Parts: sequence; C-alpha cells; structure tokens
Amino acid sequence: MPKVLSPLLLAAIERYSAAREARTDLAKPIVDFIAATGDQSPASIADADGAIASAARLWSWSRKLSWFERNVFGKRADRDLLDEVPGLAYLFLFHKNGFLRQAALERISGPISNAFLVAALAWRRNDWVDQVRASAKACMDRCLPSTSPDVLAEFFLETAGPRSTWRRWSDAQRQSMDALLARPEVAAEIVAQLLMQRDGPLPSWLRYLLRYEWIDPYLKILASEAKIPGVRAVALQALAYGFARSTDGSRQRFWIDKPMGIIGWRPHVQQRALTIHSDRSEAIRSGLQDCSTAVRKVALEAIMDRASDDTELVALAEPFLNDRSACIRSKAAFIVERVK
Repeated sequence: MPKVLSPLLLAAIERYSAAREARTDLAKPIVDFIAATGDQSPASIADADGAIASAARLWSWSRKLSWFERNVFGKRADRDLLDEVPGLAYLFLFHKNGFLRQAALERISGPISNAFLVAALAWRRNDWVDQVRASAKACMDRCLPSTSPDVLAEFFLETAGPRSTWRRWSDAQRQSMDALLARPEVAAEIVAQLLMQRDGPLPSWLRYLLRYEWIDPYLKILASEAKIPGVRAVALQALAYGFARSTDGSRQRFWIDKPMGIIGWRPHVQQRALTIHSDRSEAIRSGLQDCSTAVRKVALEAIMDRASDDTELVALAEPFLNDRSACIRSKAAFIVERVK
C-alpha cells in the first residue's frame, strides 16, 4: 500500500473497506476516517488522492444492482450509501467516479474540520471534470467562510508550493481562492505561524506569500521577531529593497549559450513594489544587528546595491571585516574596497 498515507489514515480506510465488504455499519469507520485525515499533510493531496481511492476501493465503474440484490440481499451501491451514511461524502471526494465526486461535493456543508480536507476541496477545483470543478467552487464558497482561521492558515501555507503547479485553475478561480487570505483573522493566523513555527519550509512559504499585498504591513515584525532566520531574511530583503519578489511555480527559459543552442530553465520571478512606506536604510541597519549570518548577508547585499547613493551605509560594513563568517567578511571587504 502506498506510503504516502499516514498509518492512522490507512488503518481507518482499511476498516471502512472491511466493513463495506462485510455489509456492516459504516458510521464508525467514517468517523474514524474523518478524524484520521487530520494526521495527513495537506501538501500530500495530489498523491493521497489516488492512494485513498485505491485503499477504499472507490472504483470508477461498478455493476448496477438488481431489485432482488437490493431488497433481498440488502446490497447497497455507493450512491445509495452516500445518502445513508453521514460523513461519507468526505471519503467520496476521492472517488474515481466523477458523478460521485460531484454528488459528494454537493452534500458537504458547514465548517471543514482540518487542513487536509480543505486541500481535498481545493484539489477537486483542479479536477479534470468541469462539473466537478464547478461543484467544488460552490462547496468552498459555502464552507470556507465558517472554517476556522487556523485550519485555513495551515492549508494555505502547506499547499503554497503544490497549488502553484495545478494548471486547471483559471485566473478567476485563483483570485477567488486567494481572496480568503484577505480575511484579517486568516492573515493574522498565517503571520502567527510564520513568527512562531520552527519547522517546515517557512522562508519558501513567505516568499510565495510576497505576491499578496496584505502581507506588507507584517513584514517589519517578521523581519525582527520571526523565530527562523530564513523568514527574517526574506522579510528584510523586501524591506531593504522596497519591493517584493515571488515565484508562481512556473519556469521561464533562458539562454546558457545561444550560439550553441543551449538553454536552461529557471523559476519565473514576479516583482511588485511594496504598498507600505519602508525606510530602507533603517531596515538595513536593523538587519546588520541580527545574530543570524543569513540576515546580515541580506543587509550587506542591500548596502552593495545602494553604496553609490548612500555612502553612510558603506561605513556600516567596516565592522564586519572581521566577522566570524567568511561570507560576511567577503561582502564587507567588497563594499569597502569598491568605495575606495
């Protein structure tokens, strides 16, 4: 069985499959499944989709049951169970049959309990079936406004990279999804996680979020108080340069050797001006006082960029000629030598 599923989630799905085969009550296995999805990373949704369908035997085709099988033997088709078993719609989000995926989306209402299930709804907006995508949008519009901000924050952060590669989203769909970030309570929770968390690709998450103007007012606190140096460095870079660079998951081609016809690929970088006033010199001075080499490096690089129009900043580099980091000493020496 694919290792992409957490042991807790896989065990819950296997209990469902066993109960389905034995034609026993499915209510408890479905409750267990919903609870176990909280143990699954939202970022794994693309791989987990097929793994869940396979483990739960949610095939795209099934034989139509006869009246005799339904009423004498008590057999139930998946569509019958969808109306009979509370919560089964969450499992059927992963069904191989598009009609049942759409039917499941139409039955889900209320707040979503964890980030993985939010990711499942978002993944259905990337579904290959148009009708499923439309139902997924309606479901998210119905459910996400009442979903807890901490659940939405976890979803947005952990799926930042994967969502940028989903290509069935239109620009309008992306914008409607991103509008949820503009909710003050969600934005505040996202910033709180960037400030306090100590694990995960936090700098990458922040760099992705720099595409949104709502993050700008939080950059100063992120540059000074984030626990992870990489987060402070990314925030400081935006403040010191006065603009934000972000990537959208796409790549652009560039020439390595045009006469030889050799090309390469690099991430497509977007750039926008900050919407807040940023004292660039003050940001640089603050960065130079940071205990992290990564942050001081960004501050010195900003001095190198501004050395020609602000000679006072150049003097700030001299104390770093004897820094414990060879990288910092090298950059400080370059600044001092260039001015001379």
